[in-house]
Parts: sequence; structure tokens; C-alpha cells
Amino acid sequence: MTFVAQFSEEQLPLERMQEQEVCFECGGKLTNSAVYYNGFANHHQQKSILLHPGCAAVMGQRLITDGYPNRRKS
Repeated sequence: MTFVAQFSEEQLPLERMQEQEVCFECGGKLTNSAVYYNGFANHHQQKSILLHPGCAAVMGQRLITDGYPNRRKS
């Protein structure tokens, strides 16, 4: 994940998975700072998701809460 203090579309190196300037977690408009995460949309194509910094923290906590107890089940 990468934090940017002044978000702008030009900073994104990859295509987005969601609408422009919209937070992946809450759906709200990104107006200032943002966190973006690059991941694979499929085996050959990377894309980015955008989040408010606070939403990134919430999403991270949810991933840990859901994933950590089940980490050996896959």
C-alpha cells in the first residue's frame, strides 16, 4: 500500500478496479490524501484500489481479523 498526501489521478501507475476518485471501502469521494494498493485482477493484469487513509486502516484490520485465524486452511 502507498500513502499519498495530495491525491491526484496522475499519480496512479495502474488502471483502477473501481470508479475514479472513489474509496473502495466506503464509496465516498477521495478529495485529499489517499492510500492505493496494487494487486492482480487476474494472472496477467495488475490494478489499483483507492482508499481514504482511515478506510485503509479499517480494511487492514478486517483482513487480519478474517485471515489470520484461518491462515492455514487454504
